Amino acid sequence: RNLKPQTQFSVGHITKIMPTLYPPFPSLPKPLTLDELKIMSKRLDGNTSDFLPIPYAAYLGEDWKTQGNWTGRIGREWAIACATQAPFDTYFLYSHTYYYVQPAIGPNCQGKKDAIRRYNRGNDYNPKTLWNSFSGVRRQAEWDDHGETYPWHLDGPDIWYLLEIKHKGTFRISMYFVNPDGHSGPNRMRDYLIEFYPTDMKWEPLRYTTEPPGVPSKPIGIDMTPLIGINGENSAHKKLPLARSRVRNFWGGVHVQFVVTGPQNYLVKIDRNYSFNTIMSSVAIDQVFGEPTEEVKENYGIPFLFVPYTPPAFPRNFSVQDYYTKRVYANWGTLDAIYGFKGGIEHQRKNRILLYQTTLAMVKKNKEDKNRISHNKFWEEFEHAAKWKLNLWDDEQLKEWKETMRQGWEKLYNNHKALRRAADVDPQRPKHSEESIKKILGIPTN
Repeated sequence: RNLKPQTQFSVGHITKIMPTLYPPFPSLPKPLTLDELKIMSKRLDGNTSDFLPIPYAAYLGEDWKTQGNWTGRIGREWAIACATQAPFDTYFLYSHTYYYVQPAIGPNCQGKKDAIRRYNRGNDYNPKTLWNSFSGVRRQAEWDDHGETYPWHLDGPDIWYLLEIKHKGTFRISMYFVNPDGHSGPNRMRDYLIEFYPTDMKWEPLRYTTEPPGVPSKPIGIDMTPLIGINGENSAHKKLPLARSRVRNFWGGVHVQFVVTGPQNYLVKIDRNYSFNTIMSSVAIDQVFGEPTEEVKENYGIPFLFVPYTPPAFPRNFSVQDYYTKRVYANWGTLDAIYGFKGGIEHQRKNRILLYQTTLAMVKKNKEDKNRISHNKFWEEFEHAAKWKLNLWDDEQLKEWKETMRQGWEKLYNNHKALRRAADVDPQRPKHSEESIKKILGIPTN
């Protein structure tokens, strides 16, 4: 109070009293001690007695970092990009042998007059928009339950989809949500619940008779699409969901991730939750535990493109005497191994973050201590590989991803005349020169 105004509001004075006005920043991460690593090992080793049941679903976490740079990082075995070829979806897959997804809206709608909408907003350069390696562009598109035409207080219609897991193992299901027009107006009001229910329902596509020219073909069987929402709502009214989570404030784009076991089919509900409407951009499947499929063994890379894009390998150049380094490595491997066991999912995120923070601290410590060089390379390589597992990115990995996508599109574009014709004729698409692909991916050009 006794200070002169020019002193009271000076930069020097405010800087001096700043620590007393606000709490300090959190301290830098500290490496786990050897005793703490041993305690972690005991906890992890106690989760390898009973396999996860079938059916099973659990919430795994959120990935806010990957955004639209998903191809090859998420959905390495099967994925569907909603409505990117509207009125059709784009599939990223080896085949439908092991996985399948079919969407619908819930039964609380205008009967046969309404159905799920596949809405394509067009191409852009926004990194929040999913990269489409089939088209060589980023294209903002989504499934839409058409909720914007219904009263706000209506329960539904909601998005339902049938998820078929035909292979044995544990699988990560990633769903991408981005609110592209959520900065103003009622579009901001998007706040959903996500629920997983087991089902015996299997998808059987509607077939049509083959008739002579000029004679209309007739459908064989029934349209199963409305049954997805009907069966889903019936399940929701009769039983509790296996897993549930919420997604909101997703203007920046988020991959919401669950874990399920197979072989088993599930009905997944994206509950409108009295929002403006319900939209989602993709569903992707990755196996995290179990025997890989033959297609993965033979073609591991980017589905359909078959462009090599291998995750960085974890180093193993530590000495037997270095129990600390060995324990960090062993605990990370144990986390991979317990994905298929009861209690294993709950340990994943928090323990991987602790091990990653330990790695960051050790890298920093080695750089500061010039005499400690025995495991410099180990910690740096471990950090690099752990970032991939945690869906974090560094400049080197982002550069590798962009170059891989560019090569994948050029390979596809040059080998498929139909894609070349579509790319050259469609005025909405940019010209697919090497320079334009670099611009779309954010690669600097000369």
